[in-house]
Amino acid sequence: MKIIRTIIPVIILFPVIAQGAYLKSLVVLDFVNIENNPENRYLISSITFAVKKELKKRFVFKELPTETLKKVSETNFIYKDEYHTKTASINIGLLARQDIVISGKFYIKQGATVAVIVTTVHIFDIKKRSIISSFTIEGPADNRIWDTIKIIAKRISDKAKSILPNKAEWKRLGLKETKPLAPIFINPVIGIRGGVYYYS
Repeated sequence: MKIIRTIIPVIILFPVIAQGAYLKSLVVLDFVNIENNPENRYLISSITFAVKKELKKRFVFKELPTETLKKVSETNFIYKDEYHTKTASINIGLLARQDIVISGKFYIKQGATVAVIVTTVHIFDIKKRSIISSFTIEGPADNRIWDTIKIIAKRISDKAKSILPNKAEWKRLGLKETKPLAPIFINPVIGIRGGVYYYS
């Protein structure tokens, strides 16, 4: 009697880590005072700080250290007055190995009765090289300026909830905090200004 041996392949299924299973890295670039009016310079840090504070209050993410951002920018000749542009935002995100970059600009104009601050915000998905959200918001720039800044920060935070886990989700999903990859510091002689873009 002939014995036929059949080999049955065994497929071992390994658990798949869902996309977004790790904490996202994020940087909020200084908002640009496009009028370069020294009287409004204080709003640069005020708006940027308010946005960071609101995001930290609601979400969990890895923030890029200020010194690292400064070094990446200076090494690659990316100037602060360009931070609101798509090119600067995405290149900083790629070079600093960030998942999300938030940038924006503002100026103050005279409204019908009071001065108005006009703020434009961009939220970038660096891996996709795309804009997650882009909007412009206006508000009074008189003695209510601080309320306007809070509204700006809240609006950005509301837009970010589609890409950042809140603190409850962090605990429920058990997201992992990985060691961040080292930023790319390239030779300033052949930096971004020299035509070298890191899109890999």
